[in-house]
Amino acid sequence: MSRETLQSTKFLKQLKQVILRHLIQLIGRLAEDEPEKFNELQKNFGSVLKLGAVEDKKHSNKLALLARFTTNQRNSTSFNEVRFSLFGSRGRF
Repeated sequence: MSRETLQSTKFLKQLKQVILRHLIQLIGRLAEDEPEKFNELQKNFGSVLKLGAVEDKKHSNKLALLARFTTNQRNSTSFNEVRFSLFGSRGRF
C-alpha cells in the first residue's frame, strides 16, 4: 500500500480535522489561562499559526485570532487588539 493511498482515505481526513479542531481549542485555552506558556509557543510556532490562518480556509478565522504580531509599540499583539486600537476609537471596523 502506498503512502498516497493512505493519505487520501476518508478516515485520515476526518482524523486530521478532529485533531486540528482539538489543537486549536487547546491553544486558545493556553492563550487565555497561561499567557507565559502561550508566549513561548508563539515564539517557537508563531509563523506556523500565521501560515495556517492563510492556507486553511476552514479554520482561518480561529487561527488568525491566535496569531500574534510584533509592532513598533509592543512585542506581541493579537489581530483583535490591533484592530480595536486602530479602528475602535474612530468607530470603524
